Amino acid sequence: MAKKRIDRDKIIQAFLTCAFEKSAGAVSLADIASLLGVNKASLYNHFSSRDAICEAAIDFCADYMSGVRFIPESADSLAPLSFSDALAKIVKQYFRSYEIEPLFQMYAFIHSSKFFSSEASRAAERETQKIADDTASFIARFAAEGKLPLAENGYGLKDVSGADTKAKAEKQTDGATDAGSAGDAPHTLQTAPPDALKKRAMFFARELSAELSAYIVEKKETLRQNPESGAGSLFALPADDSALAKIIARAVSYWTR
Repeated sequence: MAKKRIDRDKIIQAFLTCAFEKSAGAVSLADIASLLGVNKASLYNHFSSRDAICEAAIDFCADYMSGVRFIPESADSLAPLSFSDALAKIVKQYFRSYEIEPLFQMYAFIHSSKFFSSEASRAAERETQKIADDTASFIARFAAEGKLPLAENGYGLKDVSGADTKAKAEKQTDGATDAGSAGDAPHTLQTAPPDALKKRAMFFARELSAELSAYIVEKKETLRQNPESGAGSLFALPADDSALAKIIARAVSYWTR
């Protein structure tokens, strides 16, 4: 029988598959070797220890995930859309990208490891920062085109602490203003200063990252309950768009409420 050939990438991929099925901390060298169909000792030709495999897997996943944009570089298809429709499309495409192997396994691994590994934590934070940066650019683009909405309450952007600017607006309209109070007028998305939008984009990114983590956990549990579908084969299962639709609605509401 021909001897099986393995390399570092195959070992890392086997580790990720095992980690998806039983958690990273529970994966042993024997598990990896069994999945690859090799002798456990052969793994030492490529890695010094199980922990070295785990560290390499974190680097591998972080590098791969860095290539996934929240907003695709060629976003011309968003131009004809309204702000709400464009944001809904972006969020849906981003979530869908993480439903497919290998990103599904990678995301689950990084975000379950971030509490125990500083490298995984930094990788997760870079993902959040990417969402924030892309969102700020998206807002700036729509602002330049004059396509940003007013908030439903008629007053516009709340400040990043969550305090409503309505009180400031009422103060101006009740005759209690002075010559210097014009700068206190509430901002809409269209007129908010860049720093305020960047801070709000980061709050949005953190909320959306938490939503994605919960979404992936739920999908992962669905796969565990349907092992015949195969790890990562989400589209072999009946689609449930209701959860994603609710997430999209909350994402849009964050900017338009």
